[in-house]
Amino acid sequence: MRVRGDGAVTPSRYQQAIYTYIADAITKRRANQPFRHLVVEAAAGSGKTHALVEAARHNPSAQFVMIAFGKRNADELAARLPPNARASTAHSLGSRAWTETLGGRGWAPEVAVGGHSRPGKIARIVDAEVDKGRLPRWLRGKVEKLVDLARMHGLVPGSRGGQPGSARVNDVLPLCGLRDDTDDEWLMLMEHYDVYATGTTPEVLIQTARTVLTTAIRYGHRIIDYTDMLYLPTLAQGSIWRLGGEVLCVDELQDLDHLQRQMVLHLIGTGCLFVGTGDSRQAIFGWRGADADSMQKICQATNAMRLPLSICYRCPTSHLDRARALSPAIEARPYAPEGLLEVYDEEGRCVESNVGTVGKRFAAAQFRAGDLVICRSKAPLVRAAYELLKHNVPARILGRDLGRGLLAYVDAVRAPNVTALLQKVEQLTAKAIQRAVDLDDDQALAEAGDRRDVLVAVADGLADDDEWNNIDVYRERLLELFGDGEDRACVVTLSTIHRAKGAEADRVWWLDHHKLDENAIYKHAWQQKETTNLKFVALTRAKHSLFLIKSGSFT
Repeated sequence: MRVRGDGAVTPSRYQQAIYTYIADAITKRRANQPFRHLVVEAAAGSGKTHALVEAARHNPSAQFVMIAFGKRNADELAARLPPNARASTAHSLGSRAWTETLGGRGWAPEVAVGGHSRPGKIARIVDAEVDKGRLPRWLRGKVEKLVDLARMHGLVPGSRGGQPGSARVNDVLPLCGLRDDTDDEWLMLMEHYDVYATGTTPEVLIQTARTVLTTAIRYGHRIIDYTDMLYLPTLAQGSIWRLGGEVLCVDELQDLDHLQRQMVLHLIGTGCLFVGTGDSRQAIFGWRGADADSMQKICQATNAMRLPLSICYRCPTSHLDRARALSPAIEARPYAPEGLLEVYDEEGRCVESNVGTVGKRFAAAQFRAGDLVICRSKAPLVRAAYELLKHNVPARILGRDLGRGLLAYVDAVRAPNVTALLQKVEQLTAKAIQRAVDLDDDQALAEAGDRRDVLVAVADGLADDDEWNNIDVYRERLLELFGDGEDRACVVTLSTIHRAKGAEADRVWWLDHHKLDENAIYKHAWQQKETTNLKFVALTRAKHSLFLIKSGSFT
């Protein structure tokens, strides 16, 4: 992609190949000739969303529908689209299909999504089982998690060999699972996502989850949650899918779970041309159900042509040289600058630099408004944020929902002051850690420790305040620390690497980079692969300067 003297943009050879392929496929489709779908393997910073927008602009007579995952992403995409294209969330399309399947708008079910003060659909069903004495209260969390995982992977009670299951919506409409409903399949889910049956047996846990899922399906005509918006129309026999366009575009293919991928296949079945983009090197959401091999599987299912989009228009060459060890195909743009790359040790001394600054000392004053700080864990970000604030550097942690979740936890403790809060948090964390150790649940172990460390860091940030022990002041500071990135140009934004995926900044600070070790011992192969992908994502966020630092650098 190159800007000519007249302001027009000359597509790269990769972009032009994509535009040409899509135009030819549209022509063949309209002439009822055989055509193949397209999957684009897009490198980080290659402008894959731009390529989809421009593909629509190059074909003004064709109606494009672009799926985004999340309303905010859909709204941002919609603002960039030409008149012949519209953006929609996957959940919106699924909800519409389910409402039409039930009989139209007058039959739309209630949407019950859990929040900090209200239970969601599955939680309501589990609570009913607890109240009736059929499920011990301490097991409810495991059952809820297992039911959610079963839905994301397309399990239906009683469904085997592609045949309808015993669970039916309103006891009438059958569902067909994507996997056979066997104990082995459930056990595979439990093993993959570290759901342990300590205190009971796997058979009891699985049967309880089946019972809850059966109830959730039975009342799917009256009440649904976000997962149901995909689960029910995707698996119900005779669901009515309408795309309303000739070309279906889906970004971030690498992040699709089993259910989302099957939904996309249903939409492709309406007869449209499918164009998907993604980067298998940025598959980092396996912990929440995404399939690391999603791109490969959708290519196989659709017999899609694969084309590369390999030029990175974001990063300088010094960053790409490091990233290329993880993704050899990524290319620098023509005349890309060398940029700046510095690595600091625990004492805050520069030990590696591409511009001869070895020996330079780290200082908080180096941070500027608009900078992005990324880290795998949240607690180091909180400590870093307070260090920046102490030095009069405005800072905000990305994720207002994280702040609200922590506030809900604080309120649940009901402590009269900060001292009592920290004592109670320490006690609760010790119990949570012991429970996680007993269950051999690594994720629960990490989350319990990280939450405690975050809350302690917030208290440490109040150490110089006259009202350091005031619980109301603590609550205010906790909420103030988190935001949704609306003021990024005015503050230093701190974010987990997962939340920073898709983000970029002129200057990026990668905090505790050394703690992402793909050579460590992992329970599952996908965890090791995801760690490598997290490193790649972190290395490809900066447009000019990348600083690799450690928490000790601040002290």
